[in-house]
Amino acid sequence: MIAAITQRTIAKEYGTVRDALDQAYANYYGRFGIALVPIPNLSPDISVYFDLIQIEGIIISGGNDAKEREKTEVQLMQVAIRKKLPVFAQCHGAQFINRYFGGPIGKNIGKKTSQSHAGTSHSISITDSKVRSYLKKKNTRVNSYHDHCILEKNLSSKLRIFAQAPDGTIEGFYHPKLPIGCILWHPERKGSDAMIDKKLVHAFVKRRLFWK
Repeated sequence: MIAAITQRTIAKEYGTVRDALDQAYANYYGRFGIALVPIPNLSPDISVYFDLIQIEGIIISGGNDAKEREKTEVQLMQVAIRKKLPVFAQCHGAQFINRYFGGPIGKNIGKKTSQSHAGTSHSISITDSKVRSYLKKKNTRVNSYHDHCILEKNLSSKLRIFAQAPDGTIEGFYHPKLPIGCILWHPERKGSDAMIDKKLVHAFVKRRLFWK
């Protein structure tokens, strides 16, 4: 599978603004036969990549928020919806998807819940029966590297929850009509359930579960 992947924008250095992608993404997704095509932020026309390369899916990676990145990811979503490509969004990517479909993001999660989500791990419950049947687990643990959260009341009405943390914040959701699945954790980093992550990535590659 060839998948486009978004990149974070990093601070100016020597008068430049740079895009960056953690090498862990290529290492992790490469194990599943996924060849990643990093998409530069501020590209004038994202669709040219899809004309030149047979891109079969899109990964919206974790990382920071930046106006340049936002514009690029909006373009990618427009292409994905037009071409009916599967989209796998994680952490920042999941937050972006909620915004894209009209849902707000809660900032400073520590002030809204009793649980920290920055640089830690915690349990989650798989709340969707079909997803629970596919993953064959009702509860598991995931890593957590975000300070913004999605509360149930803030999730876009176009999206559906499949996993939640004990404090009620949403950890996984999907679009019921488009092939889009989102998680708030990082499969490419340590601290999450490797078997659950493996099943999710396989579903993304094989166009199963959310990505049918």
